[in-house]
Amino acid sequence: MTLHQTPIREAAEADMPEIAALNVASWRSAYADLLPADYLGEPVERFLAARFGALPQTGFILLHGGPGDLQGFLYVEPGGGNRGGLDLPVGFVRAFHVRPDLKGRGIGRALFGAACARLSAGGGHGLWLEVAEENHDARAAYAALGGVDGGPFEDEIDGMPVIARRIVWRW
Repeated sequence: MTLHQTPIREAAEADMPEIAALNVASWRSAYADLLPADYLGEPVERFLAARFGALPQTGFILLHGGPGDLQGFLYVEPGGGNRGGLDLPVGFVRAFHVRPDLKGRGIGRALFGAACARLSAGGGHGLWLEVAEENHDARAAYAALGGVDGGPFEDEIDGMPVIARRIVWRW
């Protein structure tokens, strides 16, 4: 089966450790020049294991790849409103990661399309996320998906200050 034929599926409880591990690998790749190296060791594993210790009570996680071969995931939870002068849609992308060695193969686009279709079917009209300003590859990918950059703001990642941007999609 090729990457493009891999069906998108909903996460199950058994997928959570693999989701956390993929998220760790993605952060280590994307944030190597942004976050301290010592944080990207055991502390980030602990932080993301806690975030993905169980299926979320609200929202949904979509997966690309089968058990033992997770290639990417997208986690959407409720969370709109006005932030920093931006009126944000209800769908908040808490996490959106593709295995670093598989980027550029359409996995993120497939996950994003499936999330938009699911939200649209339920009456949703948009998505948004926050991304570190220095994560240039992710920002380029979001722009290629039609995301609108809401400008920089001060944020933090696990207590460490960063400059971030809100990216918004509306339909």
